[in-house]
Amino acid sequence: MSIIKDETIKSGRFLSFGVLTYKLKDEKTRMWEYVKRTTTPVKTKKNMGVDAIDVIAIIKQTQEIIIITQFRPPVKSYVVEFPSGLVDEGESVQEAAVRELKEETGYTGTVTYVSKPVAYEPGLTNSKTVMVKVEIDLELEENKNPTQELEDEEDIEVHLVKISELQKTLHKFEENEMVVDVKLATFAVGVNF
Repeated sequence: MSIIKDETIKSGRFLSFGVLTYKLKDEKTRMWEYVKRTTTPVKTKKNMGVDAIDVIAIIKQTQEIIIITQFRPPVKSYVVEFPSGLVDEGESVQEAAVRELKEETGYTGTVTYVSKPVAYEPGLTNSKTVMVKVEIDLELEENKNPTQELEDEEDIEVHLVKISELQKTLHKFEENEMVVDVKLATFAVGVNF
């Protein structure tokens, strides 16, 4: 595989549209349209060169998972998903996970696991994420009355769900015309596999 040209056609605040010209083993020139993030931090050991993080937040005392619902304009629907967000320049993936969890849910926690980078939708975008597991201790004062710190464009509702009930809960959301994010759906299937 060889890259011949990576051209940006149009660029916005968070995303750009690109066309990649490349060759595979047969040396035939091909073109692929895709969406690129404009906010990806410069790759470092701290941020692993990923755009975003997804937080698997588990409450230590109850073994509940924290999931959220929020309106996602591209799918014109509320989406059920893990707390998630973009990694800021100079920020580690662990720092981004703790920050996003606090902003979106009000909870704070301790990072216990970070995955290797994974692709979101590799046929459409170059975006990569890491899955970060965070343990929440309800005995900590800051978790007794969690308060979200949402941005203006965010409308997020927090849900605590027993892990054993996750797949059934996701089906209820789907019955109410919500879309379940693929990472959360896959996690739920894995839990019940």
